[in-house]
Amino acid sequence: MSFRDTSVREAREELGIDTFKFISDNIFDIDIHYIPEKHTEPEHIHYDVRYLIIIDDNDTMQLDNLEIY
Repeated sequence: MSFRDTSVREAREELGIDTFKFISDNIFDIDIHYIPEKHTEPEHIHYDVRYLIIIDDNDTMQLDNLEIY
C-alpha cells in the first residue's frame, strides 16, 4: 500500500469524506513528532505524510473524535 492509498483510507475513516481530488500527486508535507505512551501503546516517533486535497462542496465531513485530537 502506498502513502497515497493510505491517505485515501485515512480521509475516509477520520473525516468521513468520500468525494475529493488530490491537488497534486506529490507529498505536500511530512511531520515527525513524538507520541508518549498511552494505555498499551508504547512511546514512539510518529510520521504524518500529508497531501493537499479538494473536497466536494456538497460533501459533509463526519469527524471521528477517537481519531482526531
